Amino acid sequence: MATKGLEYRFREARLSDVSQVTEIIRASIVQICGPAYRLSDDGMERWLSNKTDRNTSLWMRDHNNHMIVCEESQSGALVGVGLSRWEQGNEFGEVLLCYIRPDRLGIGVGSGLLRSLEQWIRVKATTVHLCSTLNAANFYFRHQYSAYQVELGEPVSIRMIKTL
Repeated sequence: MATKGLEYRFREARLSDVSQVTEIIRASIVQICGPAYRLSDDGMERWLSNKTDRNTSLWMRDHNNHMIVCEESQSGALVGVGLSRWEQGNEFGEVLLCYIRPDRLGIGVGSGLLRSLEQWIRVKATTVHLCSTLNAANFYFRHQYSAYQVELGEPVSIRMIKTL
């Protein structure tokens, strides 16, 4: 994928990516999601509490998960991360994470990550579920997801589904 004069590629995450992946997730939550929700400091801390290098490593090692990253081809810098999950016996898969570095929004990184996650799920299941933030809901609607439940809390989230 080429955009803004830069080339990007999608690949499976490696354990050597842990720190960059965690940094992308946390920066996206703080700089993109946080302002949209106007969370209290306590609310933001709760959201970030499990976004650690240790947990990122555990997510990568879980055999039911599939984590991909988007990297700038020339520099190798990571600009996005996605995580999907499927468990044996389920008729559906889940998109658990789709975070983009704040300075790379709107150039197709999220769409590329989502397509890659859906391709992985499609081999195993016929539908995909996810839980969207308020500010990401329109992104998922553009990718043919339908909302089926709103979960009140801090933060509010929207449960969505798509048939593959």
